[in-house]
Amino acid sequence: MSKHFFWSVLLSGLLINQPSAEERPYSTVTYQYGTVLSAKPIIEVVKEYQPTKICFEQAKPIESNKDTTGAQVVGGIVGAVIGSKVGKKGGTKVLGATAGAIIGSSIGKEAAATSDTPAPGVKCKMENKLREFERHAGFRVVYLYQGEQFVTELPYDPGNELKLKVEVAPVIDND
Repeated sequence: MSKHFFWSVLLSGLLINQPSAEERPYSTVTYQYGTVLSAKPIIEVVKEYQPTKICFEQAKPIESNKDTTGAQVVGGIVGAVIGSKVGKKGGTKVLGATAGAIIGSSIGKEAAATSDTPAPGVKCKMENKLREFERHAGFRVVYLYQGEQFVTELPYDPGNELKLKVEVAPVIDND
């Protein structure tokens, strides 16, 4: 095979695979870098209402009208059953049941009186309090590209260089 034949086949193959003017892309995208001149944090002040429990002493204590009788009875019965199991015979069984009933009743009364309500004389209420706090919202970046300064906001600090997407496309006049 001759050298000329080889080169002509190769050259014709390259020319055949070249896109025509109609097939060429409408625009071209490349990536270049700009020099970062400054990157300053952007701080936002956020305001929100937050429910807050406020408790204070009342001048006159609140009397508890909670009935603890039911809890005392249940505590006494449970205490009596447990106490009777401790005793071995006759007198000690009765003594164990009696002691268990007294202790169980006392525990039942205490448990019924204890709840999520504040101590007598203390009153609580919910109020919406305005809360302010600062939040980092990104960076204000000033950079230099082809001798011109540009400003943008980014969610991160880009460092010394900023990767830029450069698009080249023809301007079509509709005159």
